[in-house]
Amino acid sequence: MDGPLLVLNLVVLLWTALIPFPTAVVARYLGQGGEHAETAVAFYSGVFVLLGLSFGALFVWITRDDRLLQRLPPPEVVRAARLRFTLGEAVYLLALGLSFVWPPAALALHAAMALYYAFDQASVPATPAPERGRPSRRPA
Repeated sequence: MDGPLLVLNLVVLLWTALIPFPTAVVARYLGQGGEHAETAVAFYSGVFVLLGLSFGALFVWITRDDRLLQRLPPPEVVRAARLRFTLGEAVYLLALGLSFVWPPAALALHAAMALYYAFDQASVPATPAPERGRPSRRPA
């Protein structure tokens, strides 16, 4: 544990804790349509853009070296996770832009991203395969 990790984690928690507020704003103004709906969905999308950026920064900080983890995941697992974060960030930015044109479509992108992250993560192994030639270390 170090200072930057604590700050990055608090920033992730900040944006996570804020999610109910823009959700309530969207629930209130989406049915009105027009500028109110566009602004509400843009606010909602903006929170997810900032949450994605902060989560990505936290992941990069944790996986930049093995100071915080005793053993880093294999580089290909780290690269794949960073690619997923980048894809998510691009979709959230697209949703932010789309919120000013067609708010329901922007919300559909958010729903798609929720499903993507819920099911795609199941394919990532929780523990890396043991290195060849070395016995695997199992916790006691």
